[in-house]
Amino acid sequence: MGFIPVPTGVELCLVFETYSKEQRVCLNFRDTNPINSTSLADLAQTGIDAFVTHMRGVLSDTTKLKQVEATDLTSAIGPTAVATPAVPTSGTITSNVNSGSDCVVITYKTINRGRSFTGRSYVPGLPEDRTGPGIINASHVAAVLSAWQDMLFNIESTEDVEHSVLSRISGGQPRPAGVMTAVISYVGNAYIGVQKRRRVGI
Repeated sequence: MGFIPVPTGVELCLVFETYSKEQRVCLNFRDTNPINSTSLADLAQTGIDAFVTHMRGVLSDTTKLKQVEATDLTSAIGPTAVATPAVPTSGTITSNVNSGSDCVVITYKTINRGRSFTGRSYVPGLPEDRTGPGIINASHVAAVLSAWQDMLFNIESTEDVEHSVLSRISGGQPRPAGVMTAVISYVGNAYIGVQKRRRVGI
């Protein structure tokens, strides 16, 4: 599948590191302002600032934010800006991670139903002492969900962007252009999630 442009679309990828292993969490935003190298650099830095403000307190101290990448999705040759933290970004919960690949899963819902209009993120850094057999303590799920929402709301308000679910495929066929649908609600999953590769654009 060739590149599918996303009008007004930007991607923000948080690159984590746990025990020297990288984990990427990519988010999509609608940006109706001019998208250029400067705006992308600002978005990437805001991503770091919002993470440090809201997320460190709910992650294991064995996980840190390594860098943030912001990419213009409107064109195949759109620029990418990379920001690296100048301050500590490790989690502050003194506990090993449950497993390097175990995550808290946060589901994104929009006004529309169906796979093309529902998204999810796999948040790494799950502390071992916040879990049971296959499940996560309810209080920790609630804490991560609240912190993740606050981080996203911070990014939205600072950069004048809108967190959205991106769909590049419909009925198994590529769309001529990606469709962005605003997220209206967030749900935390009580079961431990494991991040796996999925087809691009779903």
